[in-house]
Order: sequence, then structure tokens, then C-alpha cells
Amino acid sequence: MLLGLLASSAGAAPLPTTTLTPKGATYSVQVAPVPPGYTQTFPLALNNKGAVLLAAVQGKTPDALFVWSGAALKPVTLPAAARGGEVSSSAGRHCLADDGRMVINTFNDTPPLYYDGKTFSPIAFPGTGTHGLFVGVRGCSSNLNVVASAQTGGASYLWKPGGKIIPLGQVYATAVNAAGDVVSKNGVSQGAKVTRAAEKGWTPEFINDAGLILGSDDDGAALHVWEAGAGRGLLLSPPRGSDTVFVNSLNNRGQAVVNTLDTNIFLYDHAARSYAPIRVDGWSLSYVSVINDQGWLLASGHPLNDDRTSRVLLLKPKK
Repeated sequence: MLLGLLASSAGAAPLPTTTLTPKGATYSVQVAPVPPGYTQTFPLALNNKGAVLLAAVQGKTPDALFVWSGAALKPVTLPAAARGGEVSSSAGRHCLADDGRMVINTFNDTPPLYYDGKTFSPIAFPGTGTHGLFVGVRGCSSNLNVVASAQTGGASYLWKPGGKIIPLGQVYATAVNAAGDVVSKNGVSQGAKVTRAAEKGWTPEFINDAGLILGSDDDGAALHVWEAGAGRGLLLSPPRGSDTVFVNSLNNRGQAVVNTLDTNIFLYDHAARSYAPIRVDGWSLSYVSVINDQGWLLASGHPLNDDRTSRVLLLKPKK
């Protein structure tokens, strides 16, 4: 539970939160298979059914993409000119909807790709063919609304399947929900119209379908929370024993994966205003990239006795 009264983020010290201390592993581990001819795998996207989009890597061979259902691997064949995979995931996001549709971030000056279940088509965001500008996908909603922004200059765009590309300005947009609410350095907007201005000192980073918004300030000294309909945001302290907290993923249940600079990874539960450590047996977690609405986590890790082998891990909460 949250200790003390809720306070606004303007000029207030972070409110204390509860950090749970369970014993042992908190998640079970399911390891994605490595396709023949490849040596490592990297996580790209996870849907609410537990299907995983992953990249398989082998030396200088171009990354190959696969969807893993939990039982079998299915190759994803991109158009000849496109390249997507582990490199592109470092500067953007890939998205996998529950019905199998996908958005693939690319990294060779080609537009991101939309897969409708049958064919791929480019999402022709302005500037995607300009070398060095790199307009990449920053976030998707459950119904595949997409926001993209340029690494240089922050020009941002909203796209919905079957719709037009909507320019948002140079706002460094980072996320969108199913209603089309976009979060950026300016706050919350519907299209280019700002509906809630950002508060000084932090940038909203994630928004869910309930309108809950999470972010952090530049130095990660506090978790910033905007609740839907609330006048001002909240400042919450980092997990106990950590000086920093950074948000990495948010689901529609108000659960978020947060990182700290001391390499620990936690689950933040907004309903309980609490943090709980993400721990597994037999593996070292490099990072957790996605939490779905079942509370399952998509992670990258390696066996404790082999720190050079990267594997895709699906983590499920232990009862």
C-alpha cells in the first residue's frame, strides 16, 4: 500500500511505496527454441495469447524473424529490401496483435512494415528513406494504433490500420492507446491536439487503455504517475534499496516492468502501489522488454554458466 497521502508531482518529494520481499523465484521460465542454423535469439514482441515475435541471430548472417506459439516456430518472411531484428529493436518497437497482425520496425532506411495477416505493406512515415534520420516505431496499442518518431528532431506521427498518417509535430511521441491517445514530451494528445499538458520535469512514456500514464524524470529519481482524470500526477519513490526507477513496459491491468541502475528488475503494481522483484531460477535476466495483459513477461537472458548465449524467455508469475 502507499504510505501517506497522495501528492502532486509539482514541488513534492516522492511518496514512499512498498517493496515486497518474497523468497525464491517469482516467475517460471519457458525457453524459446533456437532455429536450426542460428546460435542466439532476441525478443521482439509478445501478445496477450503468449505468442512471441523473436529474432534469430548467427554471426554476420541477416537476422531471421519467427513467431513462437509456445509449441512451434513459424518463420516470418519480410519483403526482400527490408531488414528487421535485434538491431532494429534497440531503436524502436515491434508489435504483435492477438489476431496475428504485426508491425515490424526496420533499420536500413526502409519504412516500418504492417502485416495484415496475409501480406506486408510499408507504413510510409515521412523521412523514413532519409539516411541517419531513422523514423522508427516507438509504441503500439492492442489494436495496432502506431506512433513513430525520428531520432533526430523528434518529428512524430500517428497511424491507424487502414487510415492516414497524422503528423504530430516535433514532440518525440513514445506511446499510444486503443482510443488513440498519444503521449509525448508535450503531454497527452488526440492527433495533434493536446488534451493534457505535460508537467514540468518529466516526460510521459507509456499509456494504457484505461488512461494510466507512467514515466520518469531524466535521472530516474522517481516514478511519475498520471491517473486518468486526475488533476496532477504523483511522484512515487523507487524500489527499496535503489536510487532510480525507469519504466520499460505497461499493461492494461496497471502493471509495469521497471528497471533500476543497479540491474535489478521489478514489477510495479499500480493498484497496490508496490514493487516486487522479478526473479527466476537458473537464468540471469539481461532485460525484460514487454509485459502483456496476463502479466506474462518477455525477457532476454542467459544460463548462469554461459553469459555469451542469449535466449528468449517467456516468464509467467508463480502462484
